[in-house]
Amino acid sequence: MTAAALVSEVVARLGDTRLLVVANREPYVHVKHVREPGFLGRLRGRKPTTSLSWMQPLVTALDPVMRACGGTWVAHGSGSGDRATSDAHGRVAVPPDDPSKTSTPVLFRHDHHPPEEVGACYRAADVCVVSSLHDGMNLVAEEFIAARTDGQGVLVLSQFTGAARALADVVPVNPFAADEFAAVIDDALRLPVGERQRRMRNLRTEVLSHTVYDWAGTLLSEACRLADVRR
Repeated sequence: MTAAALVSEVVARLGDTRLLVVANREPYVHVKHVREPGFLGRLRGRKPTTSLSWMQPLVTALDPVMRACGGTWVAHGSGSGDRATSDAHGRVAVPPDDPSKTSTPVLFRHDHHPPEEVGACYRAADVCVVSSLHDGMNLVAEEFIAARTDGQGVLVLSQFTGAARALADVVPVNPFAADEFAAVIDDALRLPVGERQRRMRNLRTEVLSHTVYDWAGTLLSEACRLADVRR
């Protein structure tokens, strides 16, 4: 099959549906180079200069498909220059020499963030995904709910978290089932405004009426009950 035949096949099968590719590697890596001034340059007050270059570390079977059909490639942004070359929506035009599609690197931020910044991220998100494979409670889920003072946002929560037992209005997911997981995220993004508000209202009632003090009181009461039984 040629590239043209592939495009015809994609159009026939998908129509106007957008094409997304999710991969653990990006097809093009942008690298930032920092050149420090020499000794005399530093004496003269010269600043380091920065330049950007790109390379193609891995040629995959998916790359020619995306070249032919266009679309969005979502991948782990491993390049030091990915952030500097992305647009306002976090997208990078690729291939750099003849852009025909966009790549959306997922940029991991390893820095410490104060609660104010974390809360701002929670409030900006349309959907919060907690995909734990095994978890005792999971406070991220409750932090997200507590931060949503606007009554918006959808929480997709792994059924293997302790919080899933108490939070009935989340969108539950089995993180081991890849196809189901994708469908659940799609459903969460498509929830009507009224349904989102209803779910978040119930979730906030649950979280705000069961605080850390309630939790501590329950533990102490149970400990006292066990102590009385043993006497």
